[in-house]
Amino acid sequence: MEIMLVLGIILGAIVLFATEIISIDLVAMIIMVLLMLTGLVTPEEGTSGFANSATITVLALLILSAGLQTTGAVNLLGRYLIKTIGKSANRALFIILVVSALLSAFINNTAVVVIFMPIVFRIAKFTRNSPGKFLMPLSFAAMVGGTCTVIGTSTNILVSDIYASSNGGVGFGIFEFSLIGFVCVLVFAIYMFIVGDRLIGHRSLDESLTDQYELKDYLTEIVITPGSPLAGQHISQTFLTLDLDAEILEVSHKDGDVWLPSQREVLREGDQILLKVNVDDILVIQDQPGVAILSRGEFGDEDLISGETMLLEVVVAPNSKLVRRSVREIDFKTLYGAVPLAIRRRGTYLRNKIGDTILRFGDDILLEVKKDSIKGFKRNFDFIPMSEIEKPVYDKRKLFLSVLITAAVVVTAAFGLAPILVTSLTGCVLMFLFECITIREAYRSVEWKIIFLLAGLIPLGLAIENSGAAALISDNLYAFLGQTNPIWVVAILFTFTSMLTSIMSNNATAILVAPIGIGLAHQMGVDPKAFLLAIMFAASTSFITPVGYQTNTLIYGPGNYRFSDFFKVGGGLTVLLLVVVTTMITLLYL
Repeated sequence: MEIMLVLGIILGAIVLFATEIISIDLVAMIIMVLLMLTGLVTPEEGTSGFANSATITVLALLILSAGLQTTGAVNLLGRYLIKTIGKSANRALFIILVVSALLSAFINNTAVVVIFMPIVFRIAKFTRNSPGKFLMPLSFAAMVGGTCTVIGTSTNILVSDIYASSNGGVGFGIFEFSLIGFVCVLVFAIYMFIVGDRLIGHRSLDESLTDQYELKDYLTEIVITPGSPLAGQHISQTFLTLDLDAEILEVSHKDGDVWLPSQREVLREGDQILLKVNVDDILVIQDQPGVAILSRGEFGDEDLISGETMLLEVVVAPNSKLVRRSVREIDFKTLYGAVPLAIRRRGTYLRNKIGDTILRFGDDILLEVKKDSIKGFKRNFDFIPMSEIEKPVYDKRKLFLSVLITAAVVVTAAFGLAPILVTSLTGCVLMFLFECITIREAYRSVEWKIIFLLAGLIPLGLAIENSGAAALISDNLYAFLGQTNPIWVVAILFTFTSMLTSIMSNNATAILVAPIGIGLAHQMGVDPKAFLLAIMFAASTSFITPVGYQTNTLIYGPGNYRFSDFFKVGGGLTVLLLVVVTTMITLLYL
């Protein structure tokens, strides 16, 4: 009975993770509660995920990554890279691959991609290439680089903790599988230069954002004719606001222009109004007395940029508080001094009635922004601007300290002087004491979704063990694969994990598959590390869909990719890494 309950919860979790009907962290919390309500775990076991060493270690490392980001250490590195790249696209690609992979071995790979995205846009413009040429390699490199050390990804830390719980408390050493990771990075880099770069299918370089977002048909200029009932009314009182989903971008009075006017702006006879309006509403405007359409479909970037405003492309950040809220509910004009013109989501452009659009992580938004509000985006954790807002000023002392503290954390753990849990927490305390990052900044920067996901799912791993589900599955697999060469089992586990993590959280995949891998290894009489490493590497390298890994979701819109691009480039890379990882594990552990 208990086994059936656990398997039912697992099946429901897979469906919820794959469909994203509700957020993955909430799914994890639901799982945790269900496990306690059904008695599959005790209340102490059900809440143990919050005190688990893997959860605390991931939290500490996220704070360290945020400290490096806040002090500008990684950003400064990016600026130096731009100076050394020149105009060579191949040199730019090589440096992006190497640096992002190296950094991701020690700090959160999502943070690396977030920091480097604006830099990549500048590199693309400087080398006269589409950003799509570099963004997918950036995301993939960050993933592969994360496999080089235990602290490279939260999945690595989690799998190491699962292994430790079955191995007398001893998990993986911080550089224990770095050789495999390094070979993967090397093979990946060669693949991207020879094959991947050609398969990406670069989009044409188009400097016009209005053309990229196909906005021209939505930009219309009208005039208030003599005797119009609109004259003397506030914008909020007109049919433009009351009846239409129109955004007023500019009102040209005879005595001057007002960009992004407030709802209290009074209209006058002869005013020319530039607005973004749904195509279906053009007919409504034509039928209204007192207004006439001057022009439509003739506007470009230059018509939306003035001394007061500019166009800005932003991506909804992983920890944004705006996720699952509608554009209208957010009130961009009041909060950010901006008007959303269009949204690009997973290769699809949303322009009609975007006020009703519920924002998701990774959405690419084209904004018209008041220049006096632009600096607020630098300090905003809700968006990732795709262009450099202003030249950053760094505190060299804090920058040096943040790098020194992070290096000390890694070196101390690497030499076994203290567990990574202790060193990372010590590093966090030092970051706070030396003001490299404030407590408030840490709260805003940390991806709490990962923490709640781990805390909610770790009890599921206990339930799989306690109920006998892991043993049952392992027994059946052993009956089927028991006489098979362990090399093929490594390959099968890698393939299965890779497919599963393409549709659901990589951490959830690791928690589900790792106990089965350990049980199967014991029955086959092989080192559990072999099977766990196959699971770990597969879960951390989800290339074949843009939704299987957070970094892919981030670059999907800005890179102007199609869903099929990930399968074309990532499919071959997955097969290649399957061969590499299986071979390396065989040589080192079997």
